[in-house]
Amino acid sequence: MPALATARLVLAETRSEYPLGSSNIGRTSYDPHTDSYRVHRGLLRTSRRTRGLEALLDPEQLDRSQLLRRGRNELQDFIQRTGQAQAQGFLTGGDRRRLVRDLMARRSTRRGVGNCDEMATYAFLAVIRHNDPAVVQLELAYVAQPLGVDHVFVVLNRPGGSNIADTTTWGPGTIILDPWINEVFYAPNFVAVWQRANPFVAPPSTWQIGLQFDRNTYENTP
Repeated sequence: MPALATARLVLAETRSEYPLGSSNIGRTSYDPHTDSYRVHRGLLRTSRRTRGLEALLDPEQLDRSQLLRRGRNELQDFIQRTGQAQAQGFLTGGDRRRLVRDLMARRSTRRGVGNCDEMATYAFLAVIRHNDPAVVQLELAYVAQPLGVDHVFVVLNRPGGSNIADTTTWGPGTIILDPWINEVFYAPNFVAVWQRANPFVAPPSTWQIGLQFDRNTYENTP
């Protein structure tokens, strides 16, 4: 399957796993009669949405430190079940990142709501599960600069010689998978797409992109 088709398939799958969309909307109001929040026109440009209080405020989804504690316990249980008596009381950096990402995806989809980080993490793991040979490079990227922009998305098939910090170097074959704005597009369209869907103050032409990790790091960190 072409990488673009896989990205579109994963986008549809991701959005179906997050039917409530994103919880970081600009304005909300609480209705005590229905115990729910009404989400008014905001970052996702929807007129309004209603979602349960539990989905918005669930600490399992929103508290990353709690995810890490739960991940550490899950790792210890796994080590003990597999008979490795040399269990350590801490996680390595790679283990921590993998477990936190797995838990983020599982617990946020259970509630049907997540921000860009949760959605992009789910999409990143879904692309891995599809195991498409046309996807030769897979990365979880974030906006590192400027201040005031906090965003995470998935990048497919970025050339090895390109600069992760500069989307203009990524070339025509690089695919952006961004479930938070519900878009799949090629890298040359990065600025145009984000000018249309940009909720941030700083324009995309000023963004500097960083790398959280790629598929190889995610799967093979000792």
